[in-house]
Amino acid sequence: MKKKRTMLIVVVGLVFVAALALMRFFPSVNDVTVASDEIRLEIQLDVEKDIGLFIIDRDIAGNDFSGGISNVDKSLLKHDELLINNYTKEEFSNVEDLNNLKLRFSIITKYVDPNYENVYPEEYTKVMEPIYIDAKYGETYRFTVTGNSKDGYKSVLENQ
Repeated sequence: MKKKRTMLIVVVGLVFVAALALMRFFPSVNDVTVASDEIRLEIQLDVEKDIGLFIIDRDIAGNDFSGGISNVDKSLLKHDELLINNYTKEEFSNVEDLNNLKLRFSIITKYVDPNYENVYPEEYTKVMEPIYIDAKYGETYRFTVTGNSKDGYKSVLENQ
């Protein structure tokens, strides 16, 4: 009996030490620092089904940029996945003032091979209303995307 109790204490102690080590060497998403010349977008999906691609169109000071997120292995993005994208000042053509940054998200409901033009079959493309933010370099912006392919999708800025 005493041997089992000692063994239990040792196992619990090892689990505790392992948990501390993991927290030390693998910080959570919230602990990430953003460089002073970039912005970070964290997009929490809360949608009905897994999706093929997530497109991010950005427009600032008359410069439009487009890109997206997909899985390299062509698997679907999970319906509850946290998507993260960092954009540097250089990617915004060195625009200093990000006031009135326009972000428009689109969901491609089926997997389609990504392309540089971001042109996808209309029946799979669901465009959300744009969101305008007064962004600042060195900051993180969190969004939640909800909805489904039938009723449409909506994005909401959670912080500003």
